[in-house]
Amino acid sequence: MEDSPTASEIDKSPARIPAHQAALWSKYSFTSGALDGLAVGAGIRYVGTSWGNNTNSFEVPAVTLVDASLSYDFGARSPDLEGLSLQVNAKNIADKTYVASCASAYACFYGSGRSVTATLKKTW
Repeated sequence: MEDSPTASEIDKSPARIPAHQAALWSKYSFTSGALDGLAVGAGIRYVGTSWGNNTNSFEVPAVTLVDASLSYDFGARSPDLEGLSLQVNAKNIADKTYVASCASAYACFYGSGRSVTATLKKTW
């Protein structure tokens, strides 16, 4: 931070802001055969190191997380089911325990563990 009322924070990076971030996601949809209507996806997220406070006295480690999805379009099997779909998403599938950010040495926060959600949707 260039401007700060605290001398120890001048020319330091702000806390909780990772130096680097990246994400990559890929999805494949089957369009014929026995798997017609099925789609699978996978992704990877990288969150680089960040400072744990505004004086940059300690770092929060980088983390890489893996996500996945599976969906099915029921309309691919039967015209009567057109518009009906099911999707299951999983985040942090390895259930990695990690520190997501710190606001100070006494205020650090864990990132989300594994979560799985399912959505059944009908569109007209």
